[in-house]
Amino acid sequence: MKRIFIILAAVMLTVGAMGQLYLPDVKIMGDLRQYRYAYIIPASPVTSGPGGAAIIGGVVVSEGTKTVNPSEIISGYLIKLGYNILPSIVPELAEETMIFSYGRAGSRSLGLFSYASQIIIHVTSGKTHELLATIEAEGCGNTEADDINQALYYGLEIFAYSIHPKIKLAIRSITRNTINLDVSNLTPNPIKHVA
Repeated sequence: MKRIFIILAAVMLTVGAMGQLYLPDVKIMGDLRQYRYAYIIPASPVTSGPGGAAIIGGVVVSEGTKTVNPSEIISGYLIKLGYNILPSIVPELAEETMIFSYGRAGSRSLGLFSYASQIIIHVTSGKTHELLATIEAEGCGNTEADDINQALYYGLEIFAYSIHPKIKLAIRSITRNTINLDVSNLTPNPIKHVA
């Protein structure tokens, strides 16, 4: 009986420690209010195989392949914020254009058979190519495509709040498949501003 209790306690501790994602880290290095346009450097889509399976009525049913294109997610999010997305950098509009580049930053183990995919987005000036902001985030879903989709969403939510504070967003915690938002009060500010 004592042995079963110890094994159960160990399993509960392992499972309890799983799924904690780091909060997104957004650093703003300049005033972004002057920008009206965005150019997103094309990124390769991420395709994942089946993420899970279930037995329904004696038949094994699995999810199909999933594909996520980071450039499309970034583009859609910026359109939602009111930015005009440019198909290429237009010299006449370069002073008002931000360039977004996406990259995978690796992965981190979350415990028993689980890991988080980490992403980074650099935002640079279309005219001077100076770094304006960095967005680092991680996500953990059923597939790698889900991981990337979550990480992009979490990072872009905090980025949006940093440039549009009226959004009233504060992240309290992130677990494996959910983001716990508190929109009632905004203390403390999760954004790290760099002078």
